[in-house]
Amino acid sequence: MDARIADLETKIDLMKAELQESFRADLRKSLEYIKQLVKGV
Repeated sequence: MDARIADLETKIDLMKAELQESFRADLRKSLEYIKQLVKGV
């Protein structure tokens, strides 16, 4: 395994983890917003 490829794979995994975290945060905010809308009806 080329060291550069291993380094790239590590970077990609980190990016994927960060994306998942921010996606979860956005999803949580959206769900909270929907909950507030439903309560307000």
